[in-house]
Amino acid sequence: LESLTWALSQFTPGASRIQADTVPERSFVVFVLATGLVIATCFISSITSTMASVWTSSQNTVVQRLLLKKFLKQNKVSRSLASRITHYVEFVAELRHRRGH
Repeated sequence: LESLTWALSQFTPGASRIQADTVPERSFVVFVLATGLVIATCFISSITSTMASVWTSSQNTVVQRLLLKKFLKQNKVSRSLASRITHYVEFVAELRHRRGH
């Protein structure tokens, strides 16, 4: 139990001068350190998941814009019409983004 307490306390920033002397105190310390480790892991996982979701969404938007430009070029759409279509698509995307927030 003492070695488990020491091992878990290595994950915390800084050492504490207060030491657990009895078995119930050590058990409580182990419980608190393990709970803190789980909560911190869940928090970091949540942040990582959110960042991955934002990145994926951003990449999908970029790919869709590139596909639109490629489509317009392959079908020989005039530059002025292609510009109007592109601006309209970006306008609609911005409206959807605003409504989502």
